[in-house]
Amino acid sequence: MANNSDKPGRIGLHFFGVCEILVGLLYALISLVVFVIPKPPSTNLQMPMPSMWPIALMGIAFSSIIITLGVGTFLAKRWARKIMLILSWYGLSAGLLAILFFVFFMGSFFDTAFSSAPNMTSSTGSGVKIAMMVMMGIFYIILPGIFVLFYQSKYVLSAVEYYDPQENWMDACPTPVFAVSFISALGALSMGILGLMILGTFLPFYPVMFPVWAIALFLLVMFAALTYISIGFYRLDMKAWWTALILVIIGSVASFFMFKMMDPMSAYQQMNVPAAQLEQMKKSGMFDMFKSMSNVGWLMMIPYLAYLLFVRKYFLKGESK
Repeated sequence: MANNSDKPGRIGLHFFGVCEILVGLLYALISLVVFVIPKPPSTNLQMPMPSMWPIALMGIAFSSIIITLGVGTFLAKRWARKIMLILSWYGLSAGLLAILFFVFFMGSFFDTAFSSAPNMTSSTGSGVKIAMMVMMGIFYIILPGIFVLFYQSKYVLSAVEYYDPQENWMDACPTPVFAVSFISALGALSMGILGLMILGTFLPFYPVMFPVWAIALFLLVMFAALTYISIGFYRLDMKAWWTALILVIIGSVASFFMFKMMDPMSAYQQMNVPAAQLEQMKKSGMFDMFKSMSNVGWLMMIPYLAYLLFVRKYFLKGESK
């Protein structure tokens, strides 16, 4: 029996757990505000505003996950540490990609937008971009990095193993592989929420470029593929690995041709955007940026492919058993 002096401290776990609970409660409160704020009346210069309740429900679901993870962290649970480590690494990686996207694609867009704005000098525009980069660095790099360092530390690992010694179903799968399984499960859930948002909220307001059946079929296929990948990765099924690889390649190619072939001007016209707003969007360089984003799919494919190749060794070990 270990002495009390051998017990790992839980001050850090309590601090991070409480912070996560408070963030989750704040996010839930912000999501609930949508239900009490009156919708502004539409004018001839504005697009009609659709109902925001599906987005609010998505925010409430997200806040519930954060609160649950905060409670698990406070109680020093294995599952909370593992999921928070996965989410922290994912947030840090996504943040790095977001900053690269801002530097290579959004920089020229803001330059064009600022040049067309009245009373906007070049120094003011540069200051705005620097401020945005600083804020992105704080929320996309520094904060996720702090969570990565904390949850990956030996202190947290020893604490959760001491206070929660019983292994759970998550421990049956290697953490790098379980990360794909967990993120794919969240992606499948997002497909359902996205279907609710698009088919139930936005379509009644806006005509769309694609038939309703095509959108529904796409969401259904993505939901099925992500669900299969999530279950297959947990079971170390090599067929699921190949499915994930094919999905990444097809998604990259599809995004390339979508941005190349789609005319954003006609798309916004079909959504009944007033001509005055269309002209402002054109002057800001938004449509030109849309075309340049055709290369985003290829850029995003590189880190995902690299990670899939990295975790492939776990599947090979599973086949050799």
